Amino acid sequence: MNRIHITAPRCVLLALSVVSVAVAGCGSGQTVVDSQIRGKVTYQGAPVAEGTVSLVNEAGNAGGQAPLKSDGTFELDKRLPPGQYLVAVLPPMVEVPGTATTAPGKVTKEVANIPYHYRSSTTSQIKVEVDGGESDLKIEMK
Repeated sequence: MNRIHITAPRCVLLALSVVSVAVAGCGSGQTVVDSQIRGKVTYQGAPVAEGTVSLVNEAGNAGGQAPLKSDGTFELDKRLPPGQYLVAVLPPMVEVPGTATTAPGKVTKEVANIPYHYRSSTTSQIKVEVDGGESDLKIEMK
């Protein structure tokens, strides 16, 4: 019976080769550019002071989230391909203590300035254009 003896350097080389082939085949074919994305979220003209803004491209394969600041502004430092993005604005999550029948955890905070249909990118009907480089987005909920 013949045995194949693989030395440690050969094992490392083999593993690196497999990883290189796997990574090379994982591209989406889109060119990703550095994007500085910032903006402001308002509801009926007033800043939305808490929550998260979420962007997802129409193909559903790229996006990002950023927390809202007290003045309604946000800044997303993430690599995104240029294109049109669907927007959702999510209320903040708050910690709730456990009770005799429930475990502690997080729940969505009830807020009046983020209507339910804006909480999903599929129902918000807000679209923004990201062109790479710098984008200053104005997200207005009515």
